[in-house]
Amino acid sequence: MLENKGDQSTAAIQKWYLYEQEILNCLAAVLHLTIGPCFCSFQCAILHYSSSPGHSRRNLYMVTSMAQKRIILANPHAKQANKTTAETLMTFPNFITLQVAFYFTIIRPAEIALMSRSGSIPKAVSKLLDAYSTFIWAWQMVHSHENFKTHWEGHDFDRGLQTLTFPTLKFSLTGHIACQVAHAVFWNQFPLLFQGLSEFKET
Repeated sequence: MLENKGDQSTAAIQKWYLYEQEILNCLAAVLHLTIGPCFCSFQCAILHYSSSPGHSRRNLYMVTSMAQKRIILANPHAKQANKTTAETLMTFPNFITLQVAFYFTIIRPAEIALMSRSGSIPKAVSKLLDAYSTFIWAWQMVHSHENFKTHWEGHDFDRGLQTLTFPTLKFSLTGHIACQVAHAVFWNQFPLLFQGLSEFKET
């Protein structure tokens, strides 16, 4: 993929990143279907893979101990207008931790490094590299430089979720609906978790 130059190289890179969008679709579905109450779709879409100049600090962390490893997403953009960051976190479930860690710590860094060292990098690929170096849900390469998107938006996140769930559920599941269902289940099955929150709201 990197040995060729010009259009063939760009086409090969485009094909790879289209495949990677499928991986990101899977991550979107995993988040909303397995971790309980999740961040809003627009919050997930702009989570940062790493810190970089001109952007917020990273939201992706790996916490390790002798017993286990955890992939954590923390401190998303706040929903409130008077705040910039929501001090909260969520973690990928254990059953997929190794796969997620492999993608974030091996595949993503390797592809960024390989593309960066290519002898000739088209402008569109250069912009794509910047996006993939910064955002977890980076957008695929486009041919129009003027309309280039650096990352997914909320509706893109919902689309990724629906791509994998609609064939089974037969309706368009969104991040908002998934969060509502998760909150309802938690309120019903684990009411003590919300006891302090209820008292706080009353005051």
